[in-house]
Amino acid sequence: MDWQIATGISAVVAALVVIGTLIYAIVSGIKQAKHISAQTESLSTQTELLRKQIFGEVYDSAQIRDVQFFLPEKRKCIAIGFEEQQMEDEEIARGKEVKIKQGKETDLHIKFTIDAPQRLRNITCGFLDKFEESNYYAHPKIVNYKRPFAIEEFGPPERKVYRDWHGFWHIEFFYPKFLAKDDCFVLCFALMTEGVGKFPLHIEISTEEAKGPYKEVLWVEVVS
Repeated sequence: MDWQIATGISAVVAALVVIGTLIYAIVSGIKQAKHISAQTESLSTQTELLRKQIFGEVYDSAQIRDVQFFLPEKRKCIAIGFEEQQMEDEEIARGKEVKIKQGKETDLHIKFTIDAPQRLRNITCGFLDKFEESNYYAHPKIVNYKRPFAIEEFGPPERKVYRDWHGFWHIEFFYPKFLAKDDCFVLCFALMTEGVGKFPLHIEISTEEAKGPYKEVLWVEVVS
């Protein structure tokens, strides 16, 4: 009798072990399937993002914010025409409008912030002859593009800079420049002024990840 009981208990234990093994296998299979599915979904998402990056389809337009004039710290860079307004160890935000003197060479510093990780492709900047149905004559001339904060450059240039027949300046990167979210980029142009008035300065910023450029208009007022 004892032997029969022992045999029955062994059979029950064996059955429980088999059932437990089956349950473990099923649960493990479900977990593995979910893990594989998650990996596949992640890989698919990364592949799609890479495809969009290659063809510039991540954003409708470049993700840029806070395009504005500013004055750099005087100890780092002298801004011609604004020497008396600069602070020695603190930069000054000037917003989207600035006043400059007629008949004097002036350095305009412009800064913008990257609003999402992107690779800069090119930047275009120039004064408009016509904006919102108004015509603008004798606007300032951009006579030079400067590398702010650079004292001396070594090695081959990383960007191509040229002026077109409209008087617009183009900065094109030979290899798109990667900037992380919240990184800033600074431009500096030397101006010569002619007539007095308020003039629209048009800026376009293109990135590898966007279908179209970010566009902004700043205003430069020339006073006598």
